[in-house]
Order: sequence, then C-alpha cells, then structure tokens
Amino acid sequence: MHKILLSALVFFATFNLFGQSGFVANSSVNIVVLGGTTVNVQGTITLKNSSTVDNNGKINLTEDWINNAGNTGLINSSPGEVELLGDTQYVAGTDITHFSDLTLTGTGVKILQVNTIVEDSLSLTDREFMTDSNRLYITSTDTMAITRSTGFISSLDTGSVARNTSLSASYVFPTGSSAGTTRYRQVDITPVTTNPHTYAVRMANVDATTEGYDISIKQIGIGAINPNWYHRINRTAGTDLADVTIYYDGVSDSSSMMVHWETQWEDMGTITNSGSAVTRAGWNDFSPNPFALAGSQTVVDAGANDSICLGDSSQLVATVTSGVGPYSYSWTPTTTLSDSSIANPIATPTTTTTYYVTVYDSGTSTTSLPDSVVVVVNPTFNTVDAPLSICSGDSALIYGTYEFTAATYYDSLISVNGCDSVHSTVLTLNPTYSISVEDTVCNGDSILLPGGSYVSIAGSYSDTIPSVAACDSIITTTLVVNSVTNDSIAVGICTGDSLQLPGGSYESTSGVYIDTLVSTAGCDSIIITTLTVDSVIINNINTSICNGDSILIDTVYQFTAGVYTDTSISISGCDSIAITTLTIDSVYNIALTDTICSGDSIQLPGGSYVSAGGIYIDTLSSTAGCDSILTTSLTVNPVIAVGANDTVCAGDSIQLPGGNYVSTAGSYIDTLSTVSGCDSIITTLLVVNTVSYDSVSVGICTGDSLLLPGGSYASSSGVYIDSLTSSAGCDSIIITKLAVDSVIINNINASICNGDSILIGGVYQLAAGTYSDTSTSVGGCDSITVTTLSVDSVYSFTLTDTICSGDSVQLPGGSYASAGGTYVDSLSTSVGCDSIFTTTLTVNQAFSFSDTVNLCFGDSTLLPGGSYTDTAGLYIDSLTSISGCDSIYTTNVIIDSASLTNVSASICEGDSILLGGNYQDTAGTYTDSLVSINGCDSLVITVLTIDSAFSANLFDTICAGDSIQLPGGNYVFVTGVYTDTLTTAAGCDSVITTDLTVNPRYIITGTVGICSGDSTQLPGGTYVLASGVYTDSLTTLAGCDSVFTTTVTVDTVQASLNTINICLGDSVMLGGAFQTTAGTYQDTMTSVNGCDSIVITELFVSDPANSTSNFNDTICDTDSILLGGAYQNTAGMYSDTLVAANGCDSIVITTLVVNTCDEPHIYIPNAFSPGAGKSTNQLLHVYGVGVKSLTFIIYDRWGEKLYEFEQASSSDICMNELCTEGWDGTHNGKALNAAVFVYYVKAEFTNDEIIEKQGNIALIK
Repeated sequence: MHKILLSALVFFATFNLFGQSGFVANSSVNIVVLGGTTVNVQGTITLKNSSTVDNNGKINLTEDWINNAGNTGLINSSPGEVELLGDTQYVAGTDITHFSDLTLTGTGVKILQVNTIVEDSLSLTDREFMTDSNRLYITSTDTMAITRSTGFISSLDTGSVARNTSLSASYVFPTGSSAGTTRYRQVDITPVTTNPHTYAVRMANVDATTEGYDISIKQIGIGAINPNWYHRINRTAGTDLADVTIYYDGVSDSSSMMVHWETQWEDMGTITNSGSAVTRAGWNDFSPNPFALAGSQTVVDAGANDSICLGDSSQLVATVTSGVGPYSYSWTPTTTLSDSSIANPIATPTTTTTYYVTVYDSGTSTTSLPDSVVVVVNPTFNTVDAPLSICSGDSALIYGTYEFTAATYYDSLISVNGCDSVHSTVLTLNPTYSISVEDTVCNGDSILLPGGSYVSIAGSYSDTIPSVAACDSIITTTLVVNSVTNDSIAVGICTGDSLQLPGGSYESTSGVYIDTLVSTAGCDSIIITTLTVDSVIINNINTSICNGDSILIDTVYQFTAGVYTDTSISISGCDSIAITTLTIDSVYNIALTDTICSGDSIQLPGGSYVSAGGIYIDTLSSTAGCDSILTTSLTVNPVIAVGANDTVCAGDSIQLPGGNYVSTAGSYIDTLSTVSGCDSIITTLLVVNTVSYDSVSVGICTGDSLLLPGGSYASSSGVYIDSLTSSAGCDSIIITKLAVDSVIINNINASICNGDSILIGGVYQLAAGTYSDTSTSVGGCDSITVTTLSVDSVYSFTLTDTICSGDSVQLPGGSYASAGGTYVDSLSTSVGCDSIFTTTLTVNQAFSFSDTVNLCFGDSTLLPGGSYTDTAGLYIDSLTSISGCDSIYTTNVIIDSASLTNVSASICEGDSILLGGNYQDTAGTYTDSLVSINGCDSLVITVLTIDSAFSANLFDTICAGDSIQLPGGNYVFVTGVYTDTLTTAAGCDSVITTDLTVNPRYIITGTVGICSGDSTQLPGGTYVLASGVYTDSLTTLAGCDSVFTTTVTVDTVQASLNTINICLGDSVMLGGAFQTTAGTYQDTMTSVNGCDSIVITELFVSDPANSTSNFNDTICDTDSILLGGAYQNTAGMYSDTLVAANGCDSIVITTLVVNTCDEPHIYIPNAFSPGAGKSTNQLLHVYGVGVKSLTFIIYDRWGEKLYEFEQASSSDICMNELCTEGWDGTHNGKALNAAVFVYYVKAEFTNDEIIEKQGNIALIK
C-alpha cells in the first residue's frame, strides 16, 4: 500500500484512488475537483503545509479526513460535497475544516477530533456523528440544513452542535447518544424574530448530578427530575426570545414539565406538553444553560374562602391531587389554628387572615407549591348614619318613629354579613334666614338674581327661595352698574421702531390694534390704536478704486477700503441711509520664473514668444482695470549629448543607459531626459573581445616536475587545464599534456604483430625472444631496456551506436563524433597489435516543434504535455520521442472571440428585407449565425422595425390673433382642416391632416362682498381680505388669455362681550344650549348684511352653590356665642344660612360644646361678621384663660397667610368686650369677601400644658 504525495492535482472526471492508503497534499498544494467530478478515495486524505481543496464536485472517502494545512482545508466558497462512506471514520487534524456539504453513510460512528464547520448542509442518514469535546457548527440559516433518517449527533463534555438562525421558524437539533442506553432526544428552537442568532445544543446521556447539577436541589413544587439525561442549550449570539421544545419517550421518560438550572433546578413557567414533547414559549434565559425534564408535581387545594363573625371559628379543608402519598401537611400562620400539621384544622382568627398550606409527598419526595384560603372576620360594629336636618316646627321619620327635637337617635340591626350592627344618626333643626347681598356689573352686562331672573339696571331686588335645608331664605340684592369706556388713537413710527400698545404688547407693523383693558371699576376699557409704519430707506452701494486713487463719499474723499454710512432724514421724518462698501483693487507686481530646453520657446503674459534666457517685463490691466506688472525670468537648459565606450568578453552582455541588454559589438544610441526635463543623448560604442584556447605537450623524466602556466607544479602524467586572463580581460585557457618518462633500467615485454619486426638493440627482430638495449629515452633519460619479445595476432571489430541530435559519442580511438557515418579506428590490442574498429554511428533528431492554435472563446485545447487550457498564451512542453531524444513543443494559443453584432434595420410598410435566411416583412428580432474568418461563430442580431406609410390626423388650437405652422411649412390662423403630404425620416409617405380651431380671448368683470375677517379667492388663486379692485390675467381652458377685474367690498363683523354668574345647579341658554359649566361660550348670529354678529359670554359658576360647612366649637359655661341668629350658651347643633360673595347659599352647622372653665383653656369662635355699621362680632378674637403664650394664624383656602398674632406674656386673653386685638377680615388693607378660612392656634398654658389645634372660620357679610 502506498500514499500518493501531491504537489498539484486537478480532477476533471471521475477518478478512483484504489489500492492506495489515500493521498497527502504537501507544500501549498491546491487540489481542484471540477464540477460534475467524483473523486473516490479508498484511504485517508491528509492536508499539510497550507494545502487546500477546491471542491466543486464530490469526494467519496473511506477512511479519515486530516487537516494539518494551517487553514480551513476546504476553500470556503467550494460548493462541493464530501461523503464519509467507510466504517468508523475521523475528521481530525490541527486545524478546523470548512465543509460545504457533508454526508455520512457507510457503517460505524463518524467522530470529530477537531472543531468543524459545515457551511451548507449536513446529511446524517442513519449514522451517529460524535463530536466528543468539539463543536460542530452549521452556518447555513436554512431550517433544512440538517437532514437525517435515524442518525443523530452525540457530544461529550463541552462538545455540541451549533446552528445559525435568521428565520422565525423551527430549527432542529438532532441530538442523541449511544453511550450506555442509546437515546435520541431532539431539541427544536424557534426564534420569535428574524434577527440573527446562534444556538449550541448538547444532549448529556447521564444524570445531571454527575456534571454538577444536583437533581435533588430544586424549587418547591417541582417533581422528580429525569435522572437519565438532560440538555445543555446555549445561545452564543443574539438577544431575542425563542420557543424551546425538548422531545422525550412517552414510555421510558416520565415528564410533565421543563426545568432550568440557576443555583437550583427551577420552574420555567407555562409549559405545553404534547405527550412526546414539552415546549416553553418565549424563553430568554440561556445562561447558565442546563435544561431537564421533571415529573408531575404534587398539588394541594386549600379549599374555599370563608366568612365569619368576630368570635366564631372556621374549619379548614386541604385536598391533595396529582400525588402518590402518604402526605405531611404544614399550615401557616399557626397561632390561630387547632393543629397546623393536619389536613382539616379549626381556625379562630380575630381579624381577616390568609392561611397557606403545603404538602410533602413521601411517595415522590416532592413538596407542593403552597395554596391559600382566606377567612374573612366580620366585626360587630357601630354605624353613624348621615345626619338629618329639618326646618324648625317640622318632623323626620327616624328608625320608624317621627322625631321633631334635635338629638342623637340609635337603632340595633342585623348587618348583611349576619353580624350585629348599631346605627345612630343626629337630627338638627334648621332656622329660616334673611340675607343681604351687594353686587356690581358693567354697563351692558346683567346679573342672575337668586330667584332666577336677570337684571341689568341698578337697584335693590328681593328673592324668597328655599335654603339648602329647604327652609325659607329671603335674599335682598343691591345692584350697582359701572360704565364701559371706548378710546381711539393714531400713532406713526419709523421702520425698525416699535410701539407699546395700551395692552402692554409691542407692535412694529402697520395696522389697527384693539386692546381691551379693565377699568378701576372692573369694566372693559376699549382702546383702538391705528399704527402707521414709515419706511427707513436704505441704499446699499458697492464701488471700488485702484490702490492710490480716491473717491468722494459723503463730501469726503476716501482712499481706504471700508463701509461708509451717510444718514439723512426722509420727508416722513425717518432715516434714509446710504451704505457704501468701498474696496481697493491692488496694482500687482508679479514675479514669474520659467525654464525651457534649448531650441524651445515660451509665450510671455504679454503674448510674445521668446526662446533666449533673460528677464522680460509685461504691463497688463487687471480685471478691476488696475495695472498688473509681470516680470518673467526665463532659464534655457541645454540638450546634452554624451559618448561612451565599453568592452565585454564574448558571451557576456551589457545594459545600455536606455535599459536594454546587448552582447554584439556596435554603436548604440539612447535618448533620456535630464533632471531639467531636456533630452540627454548617450551614444555607446561596444567592443567584444574573444576568449583564446592553447594546447601544449611536455615530457619529463621520472622524479622531475613541471611548472604549469597557472603557477602550480605537476610531476605525474596527465592533462592539466589553466584558465588565465588575457590583456583584454577575457579568459585564456591553456591545456598542458604532461608525459613522465620511466627510470633508466627498463624491463619490458614486447610483442609484435605477426609479420612485423621490431628494432631492439639496433637490430630488427621478428622472432620471439629476450633482447637487451641501452639507449637514451625521448625525454633525455638513460634507459636500459630488457625486452622479452612475443609475436601476437592481428584483430578486426565492427561497432554500431545511436545518439540524439546535438549529442556526441567517443569513438574507440578517443575522438568524439556527433555526425552520422562510419568511422574506422586502428588501435593496439592489449599485446600491442593492430585492432581495427569500424563504428557505424546513427544520429536521431531532437525535434523542436512550434504550433499556433486558434480557439473560439469558451473552447479549450489539449496541449502536447497532456493539460488543457482555454487561456491565450505561449505554452512549452518537453517530451521524449520514441528514440529517447527530447522533443520540444511550443504552442501559441490565441483566443478568437465569438463575434456578436447588433444591427438595427427599418423598412417601409409593404417592403421586405433578407434576414435569418428569409425575406422578412414583419417587425421583430432576427438572428443570422455566420462563420468568421477565424472559424468562430459570428452572430448578427438584427432588430427590424416597420416604418408605416401612415396617415396622421392632428388636432390643434390657437388663440385669436395667433398663427400655427403646418407640417408642410405654411402658416395659418383661420379655423379649418389642412392636409400635408410629407416623407418620413425612413423615406416612407406620411399624410398629415391638421384640424385647426381658433379660440377667442375674454375680458370679465365682477363684484364680491365679504365679511370683515373673511377672505375671498380671486380668479388668479390669491386670497384678499381688504376692499379694492383686483386684476388677474388667467389662461382659459383653451390656453388663451382671460382678464378678470374683481371689485371686493368688505363688510364689518360685529362682536360683543357679556359676563354671567350663576350658582351651581342653575343653567343659562348659551351657545345654543342650556349651560351649567363655567366657561366661554360663543353665539354667532347673522347681521342684515349677512355677516356674523358674535356674542361672547363668559360664564362663571359659583362653587359650591349650596355649601355646607361643619364646625365644632367650645365655650365656657359662663360664655355665650352667636349661632343660629342668637347668642347660645347651651351645648347642641346650630345652623346658620349665609349668602356667599357669589350670591349663593352657604350653610354653616356648628356643634357647640360647653365646658366648665375653671382650668386653663382657649376658645375660638367659628364665625364673625366685620363691616361698617355693626356693633358686635366685628373682630375675630382668641378667648382664653391661664394662657402663657399664644400663636394664632389665619390662611385662605389656597394656603396663603392672611393674618398672624403672637402673645408671649401670661394673662387671660380677650375675656371682656373691650378686647381690641383680633382679625378684622382684611388682607393688605383690603376687605375680603364672605368665605370660609382656616385657622391654626398654638397655646402654652400656665400649667405648662401645650395644645395645637386648627379649624374653619366663617367670614359673614
């Protein structure tokens, strides 16, 4: 078995890797699986060193997927599928792998050993996908991104399956486990919004207690928690609610509720149970994340609420449902129960009490939630009924008896709750009253008398009406009528000023202003102000002069830029202001510099051209008309020409100044730009020196040495090569062949070929034998040669050989041959005889091919090297021919586009044109497919339009006095029908008939009347509200001028104001209905001119209309108090009917207590009546005995302090009629109207007792 090590691989058809243990991708390999391609790998795929898989097809894998590439392995955008179809398989490695589509089939468990991402779909089929402690992350938000038949995802510890969501739909988490008892317990999560979220789920197939979540620690009311499995559900992104559903086995998993771990297992609220799944809707607490199922809880019912009378008892009854038993009961509170540990205790509460009961079920080891029962305790109570009052001499039916004396009456009854109830009521006698009232109105106003009639004339009026107690009350009203004033003034101001109107507001616009003020008598004072605003005339003038000039402004010559103001008085007395803004235009001196190259020229500001360096001056005129002097300094840079010589050795090259490389002798010219931007011409003369080769042969005697050209010594025979440098700086190669001659005595064996002879010792020998000869060797060394001669045979050999073109072969004689042919070498055999070698050499060609391939766009071609390309370019393939020689293929690929031409054509109706192979006479799109000169498709798409030879009818209108140009070019201005025959732009006939109508022009006058404050819309669309003659020039429906002259007349709107006072409970006709509520009401009538006459009525309702005030008062047994129209000194209830300042009844009921006054005390009356002409009760005093210090304060009903009195010395207070200290019913020197006020008193007595009290005081007029 072998692994395939890959550096690059493209799969473009179904490919099988069998008989291998997989493949390993190294060194940034990109493995590409094209679309429609299936790669079957029988083994493991291992990615290393930044390798990737671009999978656009399908990969079937029988063993493991290992990613150690340092990246995601699979390119994220790859849409292909990976199927794990072996037995137990692992997704492993050091790096996360991104799968697009992952399918699990085959047998065994598929196991993650690294975090893994599936971007599109995961198909579990019937396999278990074990994540261990890793996370399987499904990034697609499609609810069907995970599919299965019976497969599931299992996890350990921190492992989980995570999904992204973006829909308010159910997302399935197919969790289960084969650890221990195999279980599949699916979780569905349904987000309530479409916001993005991420959820991670793990099913733990263990007792939650083993992982730190003790199932015995739980909230009261939760049944037994499932001890076999639980879930970890975590939301890692998002914040919105979601519905959580956990599926269970209805047989092996007893469940009625879902619980969640906080610091204990807690109830999750309302749960829906379908019998195979429990759902908690709208859940939002995913941290911490343990979720479990629990069994039914024990439920207790405390019974129905009960009601008893004080002193009675009630038996409580507790009933248990949904439990197993036996039960233990616990009631609270225990203090009023006969036994708090039984089901049916006796309760004897003294107040209404809520009792709670809980039950512990020993059968399920659960405690119920508490239930409650309320025992209501009804007291035996005394009820004070509403007091009754009658007129003196009348009687009232009280508890079945007619009573006519003021007193308190009692009755004992049975209440609605069955308990005793004692009722009491107080009967008072009301007197009749005579009351005087004063009122004031403004002239034109009226007052509603207590009897219901309206009066507006000064005088005295008497009304007899029943009081609030239904007793007679005579009210005398004295009415005073004050006058109303009207004034008109005219004022003129200047624009920018303002006028303060009598009403206090400021106005700065012309107009008529009405202010309604209140006179000292409280009546309207109407002031009409006619304001005229005269304009302030402001002229803004902008002017400019040249620097050094001046201009006359306001009689002064100015030469400085600025704003100058001249103020004069207009004929209306207002300012006329001339504001002149003066600007100074500069006389410019501008210095310019410029540079040109020799031979160029520049245009100066004055327009002339110069080409020589120097300074040039031009005087121009600026846009403001002032001089502008421009000085130009011109520099002329030269054009540089440079010559250069250079030398290289043969085979070398040089880079020219222009950047090109050359290796051939010659003259080269480069044109560059200098730093000043001018041409720089460089001429380079190149000389190429040759490289020399020399060969020498040298012999020495044994023991001698030779100095080689390179400087080293050699003493052994051989070939020595030295590379030196010539005077031209190029290589000079010297080859030295060194031969070393042997020593003086030489024993040799010699042989000759049969038929030859050899000179030995000066004699030619031809027979075998031993011969001796002393001589001098060629090297000049002595040599005694003992020759043993033998005679050898002569041989002949024939050889054949083959080479590739460009190669060479060494022949037996030592020379090299590169050309085909027959070569003969005569050598010596090992015994020195001739050996003839005949070599036949064959030279095979090393081919070089060039080819040009033209492709149509979208096609591809197979290159000689076996790869396909569809991209233009130059491709080189090196192959081996059948003779073993190189064959170089150079392919130039050219992509010819598939030509597409869009053509528009038109013909006249009735004509035809050749398109799409046929003659066409109908509008449409036609396609012709041609073959271009390069053999590619050439599509011609023709859009054909049919131009009608049409007859058009035109209708036109003009106004009288206008004319129109007909299509044929003539002008006409008379109503009629005109016919023109023209040629269209397409060359077709066009008959145009023009029906002309001439519309008249109108002049219209009209008169419109409007009411003051209204407006009318003029024919031109504007609204006017002032009288006048208005002219509008409009356009009629036919588009002609229509002149409307409108005369507008404005009629005034009359308005009047009125004030009415009524008592609460009365009504008055206002605003078309009877009104009983205070407010402003408007009645709109129509005057004789048809305009509104508006009456505005301010309605005041005196509240209360029948005010009843209850007071408690205390006097000493020696004192008396004015109550009920007389001085009273007997304890009891006294009634006074008064008339308030608003003319309505006010009833004051005083309960009088009479004390024995031997001890220190104070006393405050409950009413007083200040005012001129009265002899008694004009001051409100505090009466007291044995008072050390006193503070007495009066407030009105809004809490404002009206009066304060303090006394710090020990004495009796106001115990005689001469007492002058007290409140006179005024505030800030102004007498107050009749009303009820609040007092506060604090007193310290001589026995050091301190009292504080407060109450009401009635001020009676």
